[in-house]
Amino acid sequence: MGLGILLIPFLISKLGKEAFGIAVLAESTIIFFEVISLSIRQALSRYVTFSLAQKNDEDLRKYLATGKCVLWVGAVLVLVIGCVISIQFENIFTVPVILENDSKWLFGLLTLSFCVTIPNMVYWAVLYANQRMDIINMATSVGLVVRAMSIFVLFSVLPLHLISLKTYGVIYLLMRLFENYYVYFWHKKVMPGLIIRWQDSSLKYVRSILSYSGHTAIDRVSSLLYENTANVLINIFWGPAYNSIYAVSLKFPKLLNRLFKETAWMLSPTLTELAANNDKVRFEKLYSIFTKISTIVVTPISLFLIAFSDFLINLWVGPGFESAALLLRIHMVPMLLIIPLAIAGGATNAYAKVKIPSQVALLSAVFNLVIGVFLGKYMGWGLKGIALGSLFAQVFYGGIFLPIYASYVSGILLSRFLLESLIRPLFVALTCVFFIWGGLFIASPNDLKLQIGCSLCGAILYYWFNYRYILNSDEKRYISDSVNLIKTRFSSSRA
Repeated sequence: MGLGILLIPFLISKLGKEAFGIAVLAESTIIFFEVISLSIRQALSRYVTFSLAQKNDEDLRKYLATGKCVLWVGAVLVLVIGCVISIQFENIFTVPVILENDSKWLFGLLTLSFCVTIPNMVYWAVLYANQRMDIINMATSVGLVVRAMSIFVLFSVLPLHLISLKTYGVIYLLMRLFENYYVYFWHKKVMPGLIIRWQDSSLKYVRSILSYSGHTAIDRVSSLLYENTANVLINIFWGPAYNSIYAVSLKFPKLLNRLFKETAWMLSPTLTELAANNDKVRFEKLYSIFTKISTIVVTPISLFLIAFSDFLINLWVGPGFESAALLLRIHMVPMLLIIPLAIAGGATNAYAKVKIPSQVALLSAVFNLVIGVFLGKYMGWGLKGIALGSLFAQVFYGGIFLPIYASYVSGILLSRFLLESLIRPLFVALTCVFFIWGGLFIASPNDLKLQIGCSLCGAILYYWFNYRYILNSDEKRYISDSVNLIKTRFSSSRA
């Protein structure tokens, strides 16, 4: 994540604002193909986890073999569509003439990278079902580090004419190849006797996988509409330079999302196992502990980014991106709710209640686009209007609907859960921030260094106070066990 923070200003300086915007646009477009791959992976992960929990080896083999066949069909479909878009890229999007050829090469290489990944999703599902999130995260992290370091080194030593979107695409392809080999290698270590044979596939299991993945695909489309469709619209309305500004404003929220939402997703196999064994007491305890700890951790970080967004953006990418600071403040507001409540998605997945959430998510995403286009284009608010549309939709779906529905399907008392796990820790955090920042801005409104220093010290004291006096023994034990588990699995993966 730290490399990502360093990589964006480096790429902007080497490629230029418009070329970087094209890279953002191309990656945002290619991610739409994730609807095919990740929805099937999510279905496979759920069924394989369930089969392992119930020790049903026959179902395990059939689901994996059938999923492999379905994924290969998806890879071919993506390759065909991606090639068509690549050839017509400059006719579909707003692309400067000088970047037309490079943009075609970039999208073609990204398509090839994605086609390599899709069939390999069956091995990701094996690791997921065995709760080896340490290996999954290590594969992703190592791939990102290899990509970032390759860009830093090659873009620093290559001749100027080779520092291009085409070279960026080649590096991206090599990163995907490395990442997927890592996952393939480790799935054999985790389940050494597992053989996924084509002849074990079954039409019956195709229907099960596609039925489940159909609903999750709607949810994936919805999540992509929040950001990726916004990037397409921004390109059409205002051009690639504005893609760069919007991408900069999203980096910090995306980092927080990745850190905490992926942690919530890592708990999905455990929640699925508890649901399969009808262990509601442990299910509710894990659900509540995650929300409470996430609220305590995320709130000061989100408020710090809101308060000092101008300083951080200027320090990070320099002049020319001042409008990204306001967008950052807008993007951080929903994080106060949707990150602590992110585990609600794991709860609905555990009980296989994904149909209604996927439909509501799609409606929310459409609402996001309609409001964003109305405010941004027709009201003349520009990128601010796009960001506000995202804010309203995310708060409605992730902060209101999803936790209510998850509590309903899991049998958790919503009022008690919200009071103990969200409202109380959030109130403590806001109270501390109000007195610390209120006093600072009154006493020294122009001393930015003092404000930042005192804010950081206050955050450290706040975390210590919560750990010492607010968290109970079970919640402290959960933190300790999580840290020890991460250390143990990291050491075993490295070995």
